[in-house]
Amino acid sequence: MFGCFAKSPDVVQLTTELTLSAHKLLSDVGAESGGQDAGPSPHELFDASLAACTVLTLKLYARRKQWPLEDVEIEIVRDDSQEKQGKYHLTRLMVIADKCPIHELMTKVEISVSTEQV
Repeated sequence: MFGCFAKSPDVVQLTTELTLSAHKLLSDVGAESGGQDAGPSPHELFDASLAACTVLTLKLYARRKQWPLEDVEIEIVRDDSQEKQGKYHLTRLMVIADKCPIHELMTKVEISVSTEQV
């Protein structure tokens, strides 16, 4: 089972410590939202997971086809102007990006989140 553990040791600061397997990182928001910009925001992490998965998908596909591949660059451009209405648009640079498992999760799988007090 995979997962993520999030902890905010200071109730005043918005910085959140994230633990994913053996990796630790910080998430925060910018000063305009009351944070310190000590790490990527949750939205930036969302975009980063799509970019990373797309790069990996393209590299694995090229490897399987034995195609020479020197470099892969992906740019995720998020239009969050309608996000509050439930619309979240991401511009993908390549059609193969649709095959990325994170893209599949974002667009084709019903995600259920339950929150409980511990």
